[in-house]
Amino acid sequence: MKKTTLITFLFLAFSFQSYANNLIVGTPIISGNTLTFTIKWDNSWYVTTGPSNWDAVWIFVKRQSCVSGGSSPWIHGQLAASGQSVTGSELQIDLASDNKGVFIRRSAAGMGNITQ
Repeated sequence: MKKTTLITFLFLAFSFQSYANNLIVGTPIISGNTLTFTIKWDNSWYVTTGPSNWDAVWIFVKRQSCVSGGSSPWIHGQLAASGQSVTGSELQIDLASDNKGVFIRRSAAGMGNITQ
C-alpha cells in the first residue's frame, strides 16, 4: 500500500470547491507546519438579538500515519494551541478546546457574504 503523507492529504482534501451555501475553500499553501488558504461563503450571519446566534465554518485536519504498511486509521490532526490568524477584521477563529479543529465565523454582528 502506498504511504500517504499529511501534506498530500491536505492538498486532496482542500483542492476542490465545496458548495455548502456556496462555501469555497481555496487551494492551500503549505509551508512547514503552516497551512494558508482563502475561504468564502454566501449568506453569513451573526445576530445579537432574538436567538443571538451565528453561522461558522468548521475546519479540521485528518491524518494517517506514514508508518510502514500505512494501515493506521485516519485520526484528527492536533492543531497548535495558538497562532491561528485571519486577514482583516471581518472574521475570527475559535479553537476547539481539544485542539482538533477551528470554527471560522464573523467577528461582529452582521449579515451578507464572506469574501476573504
